[in-house]
Amino acid sequence: MNDKEYYKQLKTGRLNEHLLLTYDYNSNSYVLINSSLNTDKAIQFVSSTSAKNLIAENLDIPTDRDLLRLPKVKLDFNPTQKFGKVSGSKEREGFNLFNFHNEPNFENLHTAEKLYLNDDIYNLLLNLFEDDLGVNYALNWLSYLVKRNKNQTALLLFGIEGAGKGTIVELMKRVIGSQNAIMIGNANLKADFNEERLGKRLIVVNEVNSFDRNQDVNNSLKTVISDPDILIHPKGRTPFVTRNFGNYIISTNSDNALKISITDRRYSIFQSKEKLSKEIATAIYNLNNDEILDFKKLLWNRDLSSYDPRMPFENLTRKKMMMNTATKKEYLIHLIKNDRNELQTLLDELFNKNDDKVPDYSQLYNDSFYNGVIARTYFQGVKPQIAEMYINSDYKLLQEKNILTSRLGFILYRIAVEDLKSSTHLIGRFYNKFFDQSKKIRIGDKTTKAYILEAKNDS
Repeated sequence: MNDKEYYKQLKTGRLNEHLLLTYDYNSNSYVLINSSLNTDKAIQFVSSTSAKNLIAENLDIPTDRDLLRLPKVKLDFNPTQKFGKVSGSKEREGFNLFNFHNEPNFENLHTAEKLYLNDDIYNLLLNLFEDDLGVNYALNWLSYLVKRNKNQTALLLFGIEGAGKGTIVELMKRVIGSQNAIMIGNANLKADFNEERLGKRLIVVNEVNSFDRNQDVNNSLKTVISDPDILIHPKGRTPFVTRNFGNYIISTNSDNALKISITDRRYSIFQSKEKLSKEIATAIYNLNNDEILDFKKLLWNRDLSSYDPRMPFENLTRKKMMMNTATKKEYLIHLIKNDRNELQTLLDELFNKNDDKVPDYSQLYNDSFYNGVIARTYFQGVKPQIAEMYINSDYKLLQEKNILTSRLGFILYRIAVEDLKSSTHLIGRFYNKFFDQSKKIRIGDKTTKAYILEAKNDS
């Protein structure tokens, strides 16, 4: 290669059919961009020495001055646009934007033909997402991802090993391109450097452990699940902000892997109870390219008019994990404020349904609990006084409304109006028994008659 050809080639940064070497203004670093659809790593930050070695291997022996001839860009990640320089960006921004997102079958996904879900894929989804309602939600979530959007909820999959959590990841890698998906662990979430998440649309956090040991993981996930931007910090490079198209799947074998708050909207939670059969797993791994394209078209053309990417899927599994990770008081206060029907059902199960002495708390909710909650909310500075006022008038109010009272009613009423951080010693032994045993009843254990009788005796 003569000097003229060499310098012309160097100015394009094109080393070979798939490799492009450029200088990125974002990270103030040389970057090797790989356009191959078969690579797992589309972006690699390199030193000046490594950049010269790459030029020497592919073009010619460079000098330090030759590095200055490489194209200078700002890396961008935009799944809605084609791979390469962004047209008109030089005029608009004063520098060239280079979109490094790349995926197979980027175009020609629209079709009017009737599409059907592959039986093996359906059985995989059914094993992971519990029932047809869960499968429908999962297809909506995956469709939103495939349509190059970001879900603001994560899929939290827990259950036995071998249920298919890894299989769905490999399937989606073939759908969106392996370079757009990555599997990481707890350590990656807590690490100072996170360049591996740059340009990823599907991020799988594998085998998260008990939440008691993972407060850092909880905090790390909060922002990346929902925020539109992400701070990328390559090791030894300048941190920079880029678009966040990351959709998160979290895999765990524990039912308290993450602390799910009562007001949480980030996690849709599903439990798998059986191992995926080898026949189904093998069939999915052996899907040919046409079958993968059909699945991608099915997701691309799916009607999402009734899907809200900001809202989690509500099911019993999600409620169970909330109960396992929330404090007892947090969960009971949540029921009092937001789910009176469920709380009344809970009380009816604790106290014999045929007992005509079981009070109907509906009027009490409307006239007492909610007034107390409003008072506690709007008079932040005098919480103790307000709580004391309601405590002292508790029995009198119940008697005025001709409602048969008990320690249970007194306790529920107090919790509705008192400061969350105030002492709980007055609630005492009965409250703990009430919540612990009612929790078992709520999740289907109907063999706690002895505890119910004990609770009635205590009242």
